[in-house]
Amino acid sequence: MRAVFFDLDDTLIHTTGTRRRRMRLAFETLSAAVPSLDRRWFYARVQAVDPASGWLRGVGAVVEELGLAHTEAGRRAAGLWFYEGCLEILKPHSGARRAIRSLTRDYRLGVITNGPGDLQRRKFGVLDLADHFEVFIASEEVGHHKPDPRIFQFALAKLGVDPQEALLVGDLPHVDVLGAQSAGMRGVWFNRKGQPAPDGIVPDATIRSLAELPGLVRSW
Repeated sequence: MRAVFFDLDDTLIHTTGTRRRRMRLAFETLSAAVPSLDRRWFYARVQAVDPASGWLRGVGAVVEELGLAHTEAGRRAAGLWFYEGCLEILKPHSGARRAIRSLTRDYRLGVITNGPGDLQRRKFGVLDLADHFEVFIASEEVGHHKPDPRIFQFALAKLGVDPQEALLVGDLPHVDVLGAQSAGMRGVWFNRKGQPAPDGIVPDATIRSLAELPGLVRSW
């Protein structure tokens, strides 16, 4: 094993856990301009799934729905959903920094993340360990999203390592584990809550804490 790749959101840093706080900040911003705005309605609309993309609609879509996209309050609220002005609410996962410092002694490190490059890099900066990583691959920049094997192949080529020499650790079995395996890499599931694996997905290993990762990698 020569290279260890990490997913970013909910693997290296907490992101899903900040959702309610981001919604609250956005709601407070909008309600100052629209006092009649109902909090429950707003939260429900933000968290509704867009059937076309499969992702949450997010604050930006609701701002558009309210006709506030071109107002100062609308722009501020939409920005808060993407951590503009509130980046401090992001925190690394427990054990992330220690695992990175341990692994960087013997392995080449990289990040493979879905999302816009600028946003993902700002979030990655929360770790304050960018100098430990040789590559940072954001899906928007390469035109392929996990679990498409091409984004993994792109990352492997950047490091000049073969698939069997690399692994990816991530929190989403269908996206991270299956995607890595489809590219010939090992897929490690970061399964903090001890959930059963989805049908048809067999991770090469499962960890509940990033503190377990260095020992696992060295055992291979």
